[in-house]
Amino acid sequence: MKGGASPKTDVKWEKINQLIRDQGIGVLALQETHLTEARANDLRARYPRLHIENTAHPTHDSSRDGVAIVLNKYTTNWSDSKTKVIVEGKAILLSLACKNEREIHILCVYAPSGNDALNTGFWNELDRLWTVNRRTLPRLDLLLGDFNMVDSREDRLPSHADTVAVVDALTKFRERHVLVDGWRQENIGVRDFSFATRHTTQKNSRSRIDRIYVRPGLLDSAREWDIRTSGIPTLDHSVVSVQIAPEGTPTMGNSRQTMPQFILDDSDAFAQIAALAKSRQERIETALQPEWAQLKEDLLALGNTLARKKMASLNKNLNKWRKRRKITLEKVAQSSITDDESARQLDEIDDAIRKIEETKALRMREKVAARHHLEGETNSQYDFQLNRLQRPRDTVDSLRIPHSNPPSVHAELQRDGKYRHTAPRRPSALR
Repeated sequence: MKGGASPKTDVKWEKINQLIRDQGIGVLALQETHLTEARANDLRARYPRLHIENTAHPTHDSSRDGVAIVLNKYTTNWSDSKTKVIVEGKAILLSLACKNEREIHILCVYAPSGNDALNTGFWNELDRLWTVNRRTLPRLDLLLGDFNMVDSREDRLPSHADTVAVVDALTKFRERHVLVDGWRQENIGVRDFSFATRHTTQKNSRSRIDRIYVRPGLLDSAREWDIRTSGIPTLDHSVVSVQIAPEGTPTMGNSRQTMPQFILDDSDAFAQIAALAKSRQERIETALQPEWAQLKEDLLALGNTLARKKMASLNKNLNKWRKRRKITLEKVAQSSITDDESARQLDEIDDAIRKIEETKALRMREKVAARHHLEGETNSQYDFQLNRLQRPRDTVDSLRIPHSNPPSVHAELQRDGKYRHTAPRRPSALR
């Protein structure tokens, strides 16, 4: 975070709250928070969506180190989850309560930077703590954070290996818990970076010092490994993310497709949708089920077509830069471009992406603020939803009948006509 304890950093926490809300993040790990306990209490009161657990530096809480775990109260079982400080200001353990009384044990770290001896000592100390307290400290499912080192030369640009002692110390602790680099397992031969220096008078360097190590048993249930800019100003690290479905999580269906809200709010688009529905009125009256099913498919197709046409130029520009970044990283992986040229191109691309992401976040924030100014504290549905007690939605499991083949979604009932009503029409009046 590069600091988050003073009132001057309020914008960072506003953007963090927005990031968790808009992207549906359940658990967010933050490093270099510089967060005092008084400041943490103020943030908890200001952002009721967030459950914040922090460990600060023991003597310089507002100016050095600091690691925080932020839970989304709307999507996690935060009240039954537990945290334990392992190393003050450097490491905090989260035992995240999951379904069927299971827990996922996540260690969030901020390793020392700029000193190989301190970094090596940090990993050795963690290994010692787990040796001494092996009966009380659980085996980790995830290890994540800012490691301030890499264990492969391919994770730096220009490429070079880190000190052997540092790599060996992390490897020893990692192997104790049998953890693997999830992003690397899913992106073999690919190069990407989560941190870049921002020099103006010399060549910038890049590294993948922010990583997520995961237990191999969770790899099959992990997806969407990603390294992406946050849209939060002044942050020099990208967000490293993954989606994980813990063991025992039920299979979720595709649900029902809907139109984007901005299409329904557009008067011209809504007029086209209404015209299509009106043109099918007579056909629906003669064959309700199949025509109604076809109309819904046609409405969704029309809505998606209109959405593509009206997609904001901002998103188109963002996708263009992301595609260019992917092509550049492929050239880096193939060594078909010099380090100097790749650094120059990535500087240009990352700056453009960062500005677009910040603009998008600002627009969304202004939209939310405008609606709150208009409808907040007005005894409206918006005000009710804003202030009511939010609880994570419980998933109700159901058993599948063996050797059966039921419709997977409601649309199949209408398309296949399995339950079409065939009874004779009743007389209009009884004699």
